[in-house]
Amino acid sequence: GHLRRGHRPEHCEIRPLSSGHDLRGPRLHLPPAFPDGSFPCILDKSLIDTLRCVNGSHATCERFIGEMHRLLGPGGVFLSISLNTYTDEDIEQYYSRSQWEWSVAYACIVNPQYEPSKDNSEFYTLIVCSKGRERGKELQQSLDALVAKGNSRY
Repeated sequence: GHLRRGHRPEHCEIRPLSSGHDLRGPRLHLPPAFPDGSFPCILDKSLIDTLRCVNGSHATCERFIGEMHRLLGPGGVFLSISLNTYTDEDIEQYYSRSQWEWSVAYACIVNPQYEPSKDNSEFYTLIVCSKGRERGKELQQSLDALVAKGNSRY
C-alpha cells in the first residue's frame, strides 16, 4: 500500500542522527536477521550501483551480496538490475565468488531511454544468481534467449 504521513513501513528502522554521525556512505540498519533461506526470490533494482560508489565499496558489496545469498532458499534466485554495463571482470568481482554456491548469468539489456546527450548508459545489466551450480550453462542460455527477444524490440 501507500505510505501515509507518520506511517513506518514494516522492516524499516528510522533513527535520528546524533552529532558527529558519519555520513560518508550508506549504512545498512537491518531488522533482526531473517533466518537463512527465508526467500525464494530477491530483487535488487540498482542498489548495487549505489553501493559500488561508496568508500570501501568492495567490502560493502561483498556483505550485501553475501546477505542475499544467505537469505535465498534452496533453488532460490537473486535478480540484480544495474543501470550500468557490467564486464566479465565486474561479474567475477562482485557475484561469482567461491564462497557463494550459486550459478551466475548476466546479460545486457538495451536502455530504451538512451540518449547520448543525457550521458546515460546505453545498456543496463541484468544479473541472475541461482542457488545450485548445476544450472550455470542452462541459466545463461535461457537468459540470453530472453534478453535477445526483448532487445529485438529496440
